[in-house]
Order: sequence, then structure tokens, then C-alpha cells
Amino acid sequence: MITLNVNSLENAEIFFKELGLEEEIALNETYDPILETLALPVEIIDEIHDKILALKLPVSPITPSVDGKHMFSFIAPEGNTFIVIGEWVEQPYTSEARTEFLTNIKALKPLSAQQLATLPAESLILFGRVTCPWTRRFARQLPAFADQTIYYVDTENTDLDLDLQAFRSTYTIATVPSFIRKNADGTFRKFDNKKENLSDFIK
Repeated sequence: MITLNVNSLENAEIFFKELGLEEEIALNETYDPILETLALPVEIIDEIHDKILALKLPVSPITPSVDGKHMFSFIAPEGNTFIVIGEWVEQPYTSEARTEFLTNIKALKPLSAQQLATLPAESLILFGRVTCPWTRRFARQLPAFADQTIYYVDTENTDLDLDLQAFRSTYTIATVPSFIRKNADGTFRKFDNKKENLSDFIK
């Protein structure tokens, strides 16, 4: 956590809460005419960058950092400069990203929408697509579970697959990646990384 002197505590609290950074910055209300440049490491930079753009604040392009992560800088309302460093999930799709994804899911068993109803209880199914950066990010965890049977449903052409459309609608699979387990009664339970870790869900 970093400490920042601000002129208006109330305004600063609203601003940094909007960015989701209220746990990263300790605010101290005191007049300080000297502007600061502060480095702010975060897990993922995408949402913060999008919000800064929406607020129309001065912001730099996202660029690589030396440790394999990415960074950008912006000027906050009181004039301080922040350098935000972290993972850039939604970076442009490349052939290297495709190759990495296919490697990460090579142990998964491809499955069509028509086969979903015939799966036995406790089956694990990943819904995703290679062009989705969040699916690619999720898939990086899967090689650690290569000893488990996991099925993969490619959602790239959902708009052309009526069976897949119906299944996604019935079980509220609106976004990808969605990782689900089939219950004994035929219903499905969706993995939520805010409530449990992946290893517990799989095992």
C-alpha cells in the first residue's frame, strides 16, 4: 500500500474507489504543493485503464515493462502521476496467444453442445473461445489438472449453433470463460473464483 497526501480527502476517496484502488492507497488529507509520481502495482490493469479513459484524464498508451507485465501512466485530478503496472489481459490477439492457449487446453476433450446432456454426473466442462482474452488467461491454470477429465465447448460460433444457444440460455452461461460441473440431478454448478479456488472445485 502507498500513502498519498491529498487536498480533499472526500474527493480522493470517491475517485480511487471508482478505480477500485481504495485498498491500494492510504489517503492523508493535508495540503502539499509538491506533486508526486507514484508506482502502483496491481494484478490486472485493464479495467483501471478503461475507467481512466472514460474519465478523460491524461493517460499514456499501455506499454511492456521489463518483467513481462505492462504499464501505463495517468495524471489524477489533483495532478499527481501514477504509473500502473500489472497484467494486461485484453492485449491484442496474436498467433503466439493462440498457440499458448491450444497448448494449455490440449488435455481437454472437445465436446459439442449436443453431447452435453449425455455427460455423466460430476463432469467438468469449460465453455470458452480462443479469441477471448479471459478464456486464454483462465486456461493457463489447466495444465496443472491434466490428470482430470475436463471437457471443452468452443463457443466461437454460438450464433450459428442453436443447441449451444439453448444450453447457454438455460444455464445462464452468458459470458466466457464459464467452468461448470454437472450435478447428479442433471443441473450444473458454475465455478466462482470469488467463493472457492479452482483446485477445490475440480477435486
